[in-house]
Amino acid sequence: MDRTTGIALLAIAAALLAGGTARAQDEYCAQHAREICGDNQTISQCFDDQRMWSSLDPDCTGAVQTIIEGEREATQSENDSAVNLYGQSYGGVLRSGPGQEFSRVASLREGDSVEIIGDPNVWWNDYKWFKVRTDRGIGYHWGGILCVPSDTPPAGVYSNCQ
Repeated sequence: MDRTTGIALLAIAAALLAGGTARAQDEYCAQHAREICGDNQTISQCFDDQRMWSSLDPDCTGAVQTIIEGEREATQSENDSAVNLYGQSYGGVLRSGPGQEFSRVASLREGDSVEIIGDPNVWWNDYKWFKVRTDRGIGYHWGGILCVPSDTPPAGVYSNCQ
């Protein structure tokens, strides 16, 4: 074997070893992030709280950012499935933002029609908040008191309308 071939083989071996080390590091970082965040939220939801980054091994920052990007890409297709659907409210409050801490825009009655026009991907008690258009205005409505006419309701919506 000549000198050039030997150097090339050493470079390939080093790259393969580095790739295996990088995969092991990514697996370690994913496990570390899951330990920090627990099982009740995604890694993306967990690290939306900026204070959580201080609990993370600094060598894992890039790997966790990659995990978060992957989660967001995966949920984007789920989010798109709920937008532009029509449904009905089971009553409740139409709010100015996606959460109970936001001001009341209007009250909805059971059976009021809603058009889902946005999905901010904010979860509360196993259901999402959706941006909706109603006869009473545009605001945010919790998916736990919402139905859509679909055999399989989108993620975050309580049920299909009977």
